[in-house]
Amino acid sequence: MFNSVLDFVVVNSDSNLIFWFFVVCLVFVFLLYIVGQLIETRALSYTEKFLNKIPGYSTIKDIVGIFNSSKKGETKVLVVAIRGFGNDSYNIGLM
Repeated sequence: MFNSVLDFVVVNSDSNLIFWFFVVCLVFVFLLYIVGQLIETRALSYTEKFLNKIPGYSTIKDIVGIFNSSKKGETKVLVVAIRGFGNDSYNIGLM
């Protein structure tokens, strides 16, 4: 994968392979930092407005929020899986 990235940007990776490895890693970390900054700023609110128009997104977001906050806050919620009606099915519930 590393060589394919360097071939994509037309860089001779045969010389100083370790140097180019660290350069690619630093560029990747920098891109992750930029994406993180965009998520923490107003770009997230625009993305959130767009995603809320997708049917079912808010329901899935609420369910994930319940699972993530099940052990925090004033009301601690226990997430349980109960054997369902079928042989291989489970029902997920909150206690």
